[in-house]
Amino acid sequence: MENFDWSRPELNRTHFHSLANLLSLRNGGQVEPTVKFDTEPELDSEVNDEEDEDSRSVNTALANQISDSGHGKLKKRFLDAVAGFAANKKGGTAVACSAMKEAENDVVIWLARNDGFSNGDRPVFERLGEILSSLSYNGVQDSKDLLWEHMVSYHSSRIKQDYIPNLRQSFKAYDAEQTRHVANTTPDRSVVDAELSALRDVLFNSLPSDISTFNKHTKLIVASYDLRREAAVEEALNSGASSTLKSLVEDLIPEEEDVLEDFGFNGVEFGQGRSYLFGVYAGLYLSGRFSAEDFHNWRIEGILTEKIKEFFYSLPEDSRGGYFPWFLKNLPAFERPTTKQQATQNLVASMFAKARPYLDIEDRNRALDELTPEAKRDSFTLLAQVSHQMSPNPIEQNWYSFGFVTCRGKSEENTLLQVYQLLLLEDDGSYFYEFYNSRRDHNSPVGLTQFWKAYEAGTLIQLMDSKGLKTLRSNLPLLEVFFSGSRFSVWDLKWFLDIEDPVKYPPVPEVSLDYGFVNCTKLEETYTLMEIYKRVLQTAHPLGLQHACITGTLWQFASNHIRMEEEWRPLMKNVYSLETPMVSETDEDMAPRAGSEEHGEPVVVSSSLLSRLWRSLSIV
Repeated sequence: MENFDWSRPELNRTHFHSLANLLSLRNGGQVEPTVKFDTEPELDSEVNDEEDEDSRSVNTALANQISDSGHGKLKKRFLDAVAGFAANKKGGTAVACSAMKEAENDVVIWLARNDGFSNGDRPVFERLGEILSSLSYNGVQDSKDLLWEHMVSYHSSRIKQDYIPNLRQSFKAYDAEQTRHVANTTPDRSVVDAELSALRDVLFNSLPSDISTFNKHTKLIVASYDLRREAAVEEALNSGASSTLKSLVEDLIPEEEDVLEDFGFNGVEFGQGRSYLFGVYAGLYLSGRFSAEDFHNWRIEGILTEKIKEFFYSLPEDSRGGYFPWFLKNLPAFERPTTKQQATQNLVASMFAKARPYLDIEDRNRALDELTPEAKRDSFTLLAQVSHQMSPNPIEQNWYSFGFVTCRGKSEENTLLQVYQLLLLEDDGSYFYEFYNSRRDHNSPVGLTQFWKAYEAGTLIQLMDSKGLKTLRSNLPLLEVFFSGSRFSVWDLKWFLDIEDPVKYPPVPEVSLDYGFVNCTKLEETYTLMEIYKRVLQTAHPLGLQHACITGTLWQFASNHIRMEEEWRPLMKNVYSLETPMVSETDEDMAPRAGSEEHGEPVVVSSSLLSRLWRSLSIV
């Protein structure tokens, strides 16, 4: 292209190159040569002004000269950092790339992310632009502090959901491996342990409750960053098979996409299939004869299947358990390379294929979006998920509609899943059905039609009880309150908190107004408020929080459950704080019943007062 004649009046080289950059991004490419984002940056490298002399005369008006100027390396690192900032979630859907167009008086940066950007992302990047621009006229340190706070806040969800759990698993895996090889401890290992101690303290020891989430995450990041300079530590925490080892130590099926693909999990059936395959690997690992590194090497050498067979065939037949026969039966699926996308497609197809016989005959050949009414479609989707022992994703409407939003932790979520499994699915002869069916009188499942009509009529609790499930569902004290018929905004708050992604899924207007998120001017404040409500709801009755909301006493209510800071009070003000409810309505209709917090009784809320307050906001 350098020899192309750009002198013709109808040609604009800058415009052409900019469009080419955009087209490259859209089609999965990138403008600059690939730079692995997870490679270690050159921490001590600095721009050498003497070596950079030529850059002062370089015309950077053309976008393609980003690589040609003396500052090219610095610009590449900057664009990589911007792309890294945009990737605030784990997984391929959050992978981002960036490109830059330089003009005489301004710079334009393009960003693309696999899952795109939501309306909630716009203010984040507008604020980022403001902070970067301020570097030219504010104190550098002030701008750096603002930038740091903005970066940590935007990545708060990923730090909490991915980085912290993964770091903890790495430590546990590292400790387990050292225990297995205690006789081989070397002086170098002692040095590594000493260097890890600071990060270990931050990660596992409880910090004072008055330290904000931002400061906790800052301490963790700084401690981790300091360790990145130590090659021995980096090698210890990130060995070739660390992900597999962490899963085996934690006795949890791995979640990392590359591990699922490399070790055959994507090829087998979701749920029981993955559980059985994990049991195969666990059998080898728990024998004490193999490490996760062995699994990694076998996969690289293409002998993983042979080594698994070799181990189990060395055992007496009656000592091989049930996982190995299953493994032999499912070898074709195990050995077939399957990507995450293919695995997802197979899972969806399998889910709905398994659920279709539960539909009436006239509906069995219809597409999902052709099922009417909506209650039937939603119920069929739930049945398909339950048939694979899966709960709805919190981002799905079914998470709310079928009461998963009331669950306080994974244990209650699993209990609700079991309720629906016993209510909807035929006995498959497993111990699960044997255990529960022997403890209830009416143990035959209901038909899908009966189920969706009960869901539509709001009588799911009665249907559960009629099938002998009252004892089991009574372990979910909030479920009956939720299905009582009134849609209180506290359930929308709980749903928002379950999703844990305020950027992509910002709070609905009712939650913003009722619980103070409308007062948040920074993402850090949003995360602070989310953390407050999460901790409060660990012990408080949700309708007690609803009552505090409509009486304008959120901060006081939270103070009764957790330690609160005065600086948080303005965040928790809402429109109800400005109203003075009538005494009769407050005393008779809205006050919690005696002992309601202690006994889990629902708080009765005045609908007339709610209507009056909403009208004051001109909300219909």
